[in-house]
Amino acid sequence: MTFEQVFPHLKTGACITRTAWGLDSTFLYYVPSHRFIVNSPPLDTIYPTGAELTYQAHIDQRRANGTHSTWRATDDDLLAHDWIILRG
Repeated sequence: MTFEQVFPHLKTGACITRTAWGLDSTFLYYVPSHRFIVNSPPLDTIYPTGAELTYQAHIDQRRANGTHSTWRATDDDLLAHDWIILRG
C-alpha cells in the first residue's frame, strides 16, 4: 500500500508500518490535538505549574527499542509502496 492509502486509517486510530522497517515493533500512530497541564520539568521552568498548553496533532513513531518520538517522513517513506496496517 502507499502512504496515501494508509493515512486515513492512521487518523482513525490504526498503527501503520513499512515492511522495509522489518516489522520489529516499529510503527506510526496518530496523536490528535490535545491539552496538557504543566506539572513537571522542563516545562515548569518555562510556564507556571498548572498552565494549560495545547499540543497540535502529529504523528509519533514507536521504535524497536521501545522509545517514542515525533515522526518526520522521508521522501522514501512518502513514495514507498510497502506500507501495511498493523491494527486498527
